[in-house]
Amino acid sequence: AYQIVEDASKDYCTGPTYTESTKVPTECVGPKVKLEFKPKSCVIDSKTHTIDCTPAQLVLAKNPGSCTFKRHTPYSWTGKECKIEKSFGKEDTVTKGGEPYTVGHISDGIHKEMHTV
Repeated sequence: AYQIVEDASKDYCTGPTYTESTKVPTECVGPKVKLEFKPKSCVIDSKTHTIDCTPAQLVLAKNPGSCTFKRHTPYSWTGKECKIEKSFGKEDTVTKGGEPYTVGHISDGIHKEMHTV
């Protein structure tokens, strides 16, 4: 039984992966200043015979600077992964009344396919 598991492991498993730590340098982004002009806008409502306006705006936004200091990324290890993917049956195209239909014959061959795993 152990040999069957080992054989399946060779056919359907990927090995473990290991990623070493790397050095990341210090990175700083200086302060940012954004100046935006928003023009006056008006909405005319013909039902109520009103005009609704918002005044023009000058928007100043300042974002502070930031730094990410030098560091090491973490080590990473992932164990082996095993997966078996199998398709069952066959696909046929059948025409009835001029309309194409796709019919999957899943019951045909399931038993046969399972014995090949």
